[in-house]
Amino acid sequence: MSERTSHLYGLLCPCCTSSRLRTIETRPALNGIKRRRACKDCGKRLTTMEAVRLAPIETTSGRSG
Repeated sequence: MSERTSHLYGLLCPCCTSSRLRTIETRPALNGIKRRRACKDCGKRLTTMEAVRLAPIETTSGRSG
């Protein structure tokens, strides 16, 4: 996720509330992805966890029309 899109997902620095976060490290975790991030404004670092959710896929047969 780039700096331009981090604000779309509600990612804010807990110290200064800036949305200018950069990803330092990404690694797999037990139930998803673990990312180490740093704020471009205040320099504080934080860890985010991204969980994978499986959603049912709706299918249709045939063509509508």
